[in-house]
Amino acid sequence: MGKAEKTITSHELLRQPPLSRSNVSFAKDELSYLSFVRRQKARPGAISIPRRQVLCEGTLKEEIERLVQSGMSEVKIHQPHKGGDPKGGNIVLYPTKLATNLDEKVSQIRLGALDPVLDLMPTTTTIESVTVLPNASSRAKLNGVAVKFDERQKRWWSELAKLKMSYGRGLSVFALGMSFDEFCNRLQDLLNITYGFGRITDGLKYVQFLMDNSGGSYMAIAAGPTHNEKENISQSLSTIQDLKGAVGLVEIINNISSQRRLDIAMSLARMFGVGEVELFTDSRYIDLDAEKAVVTSGGAMSSHNNTKPFALGLGGVLLCKASDADRLVPIGSGPSYPLDEDQMIELPTGVSRYNLTVKGSSPSHIEVVKQLTSGLEVIVNLQVVGIGYNAGWAKNGREIANFD
Repeated sequence: MGKAEKTITSHELLRQPPLSRSNVSFAKDELSYLSFVRRQKARPGAISIPRRQVLCEGTLKEEIERLVQSGMSEVKIHQPHKGGDPKGGNIVLYPTKLATNLDEKVSQIRLGALDPVLDLMPTTTTIESVTVLPNASSRAKLNGVAVKFDERQKRWWSELAKLKMSYGRGLSVFALGMSFDEFCNRLQDLLNITYGFGRITDGLKYVQFLMDNSGGSYMAIAAGPTHNEKENISQSLSTIQDLKGAVGLVEIINNISSQRRLDIAMSLARMFGVGEVELFTDSRYIDLDAEKAVVTSGGAMSSHNNTKPFALGLGGVLLCKASDADRLVPIGSGPSYPLDEDQMIELPTGVSRYNLTVKGSSPSHIEVVKQLTSGLEVIVNLQVVGIGYNAGWAKNGREIANFD
């Protein structure tokens, strides 16, 4: 049965870093305040700015006025003595109770999870609020968030491009239809074939091989637009004049991306010599809900057979049936995925095991996952036994190396 045996017989969820136990939302005024503090490189508390800078920079003056009007800041002006520089002195912003109450909210999310949105606030006028999901990434990457736009703003969809999301990217899970023995005996060959295929396939994020508790074999494929397609989508969104056109474009990209995942699965199946594979679930985790003017990254926005995936990274995938059709299911449980001490994951020949970095784990993770999936009917619990390809391998410089 090989090295996969321990993973196949294990029924426990992986322990992972502590997560937020609920979605945390930030209104526009709160985002504006946090963005201002971030750009001033200031810690929470009073912020002192030279009067000359405020008087000379009209946009800065307007921003300070909006912070005062929103009730997030109070301003005191310290001018020099009579006869001094007429533009000298400082303007000091003091946080109000509304601002200090933000500390509790911010403490519930991952450090830096809001940074990509906060960086956009000075030039984006249509963002109304942001909900940070439990799977939010740390810093630089806008993942695990739902961004609500203000439909009352003219051409609000034109600013979708600023989020630089890979609209249409999703996760599809396929049943391979192999017997337990055949899958275990052929796993290394499947990984090697997938690795070669992945290196020449644009838009492919990763391919994982999984098994359920009964020994059934599955393949999970995450894929979406290519880099060039992503750039073209953003450019098109910024120029489309009506909402119908924006919705139509995103829907086209969704269909193309879904078909791409299916085509990848069918191509691999032919190379494996297993014929067709059965689509179990197909969910987009970067998508636009035009009716609600919400863009989500890191949430299952659609499903095949009313089944939505809750991904555990290197741990596996829970396939759930949502009790509420509108419920947003986080696609994953965090940006870092430590391995269980007993878990064995196979990799293609020559791919370094350094790619499976073991990080610190928290005993509270199982309870957090239970809370995140409460109300969902878990119909299949899949565990990863092999990773055939991951686009991140080439980026970390450890794609080809000896096993440690």
